[in-house]
Amino acid sequence: DPVELGWKPSIRTWLADLGDEEKDRACVLKKDDTEMKNAIMDLFDLLIEDANKFIAKECKQLVLTTELGRVNSLATMFESCISDPKLDVNKAMIIQVWLWCYIWTFGGCLVDTDWEKWDTFVRTQTEDISEARLPTQSDLFSYCYNTKTKRWDPWTRMVQTFRYDPEQPFFDMLVSTVDTVRFTEIMSKFVYVDYPVLFTGNTGVGKTSIAKNMLMNAEFQTKKNYQLNPLFINFSAQSNSPRTQEIIELRLEKRRKNLYSAPLNKQLCILIDDLNMPKPETYFAQPPLELVRQIIDQGGAYDRPEMFWKNYQGITIGSACGPPGGARTTVPMRL
Repeated sequence: DPVELGWKPSIRTWLADLGDEEKDRACVLKKDDTEMKNAIMDLFDLLIEDANKFIAKECKQLVLTTELGRVNSLATMFESCISDPKLDVNKAMIIQVWLWCYIWTFGGCLVDTDWEKWDTFVRTQTEDISEARLPTQSDLFSYCYNTKTKRWDPWTRMVQTFRYDPEQPFFDMLVSTVDTVRFTEIMSKFVYVDYPVLFTGNTGVGKTSIAKNMLMNAEFQTKKNYQLNPLFINFSAQSNSPRTQEIIELRLEKRRKNLYSAPLNKQLCILIDDLNMPKPETYFAQPPLELVRQIIDQGGAYDRPEMFWKNYQGITIGSACGPPGGARTTVPMRL
């Protein structure tokens, strides 16, 4: 219960298992590294409560997020960033990686007009943290923390020169910009550890193009060394749950009666475009979205004719949607 218990039990459980190789949680930290883990927990205790209050009172979100959701996203992105056991680690690096993840998981859900407020708020929060060392030449959203060089690099250094390919279809072309680079990088951190991602923004800003370009990258591998096997689904007002389930199961291989899995050494990454388009029913239920939530939460769905449970393995769900308004509804808080 996030209201009664809050977010701390979830983070303590996550932190206790961090670095446990038996649970596939290997990273630069060891499971018994209490000094580093205490430093991480201190950051959560020091900054999170004030940040939640600030976002609730001073900022506007395009799609509403929950306190527990933001904190879990922060923990997941942080774990993804430090998942390489070969990294040379120290306390200052751990704190700066955590702060970079904090900036994006809490600030990334805000409208861009509130980014400056968030930037000022974070700088004020971290004034007394000697290891913070935040960049000062521009806003915090203009930088990426490089775990190999242990420094803050501007996104502009990562923008590649566009080369025109006459054989490539026009609508498949993507010109590299600061926005495409940084949103691709943030999305890849979550997909790497099989965590669901939601892109949101106004119509025409390139949400779907950026996500598709990232998922079509043949060189990208997940933490389990699986290649991505993308599946693109477009929701509309007439989308329904049975058809959505059928599309997903067609791309899965049946291993047993109650087990469906992605192809061998592949991770099925589903990108659902216009997530908030399905029309609500009489009592406001949206079955396609409930199916998506069930797959994320419980890892499967019921067989419709025979009513037995089927487990899905090797699935990551990503999605994109515009802000509520017109035919678009509000994404349910449970999802």
